[in-house]
Amino acid sequence: NIAPKLCSDFQKLSKINTEVEALEAKKLDVLHIPQGYVSCIQAIENNSKLLVMADYSIDEIKDEFKLQNNKICLSGFSQGCMMSINIGLTSIQEYNCIVGFSGKIINPDNLKIRKKNCTNVLLIHGDQDEIVSPTHLLEAQDFLLRENVTVETHLIKNCNHHIPIKASSIALKYILKK
Repeated sequence: NIAPKLCSDFQKLSKINTEVEALEAKKLDVLHIPQGYVSCIQAIENNSKLLVMADYSIDEIKDEFKLQNNKICLSGFSQGCMMSINIGLTSIQEYNCIVGFSGKIINPDNLKIRKKNCTNVLLIHGDQDEIVSPTHLLEAQDFLLRENVTVETHLIKNCNHHIPIKASSIALKYILKK
């Protein structure tokens, strides 16, 4: 295991208290780092993927972790999906992918003008959603196909405005293939 070696090397160089946590993707581990703490995240295995949920701007995350867009999956639920689509398709550099749950494309005419790349998109929506109509899934799919964006869609049966386990599983499999 490389984690203890990394920890001891960091502790030798640092005069602050440190902790090491080893997370495993197979267990879908989550680590919460409170605001104000310094974090250093390093993959032990080659081709590992990191999902960060934070209140930082994307550029702050990219700078802190020395990430390029092709190593980042943008994901969001409802309004977060709408923001992920907008950010993901208007960046100069493509992202690894965009995964959206129960969202829509806000102002397609405006997005068409601002679109700068063709990041691959996965959209998942519940067929019983009363907050964001499931018809937006088909509208988004149509828009993305017309804009030459590779898109995969899933309509989850008997699902309202939430992310069921089935949707999470579909998303995880999609991200792992990227």
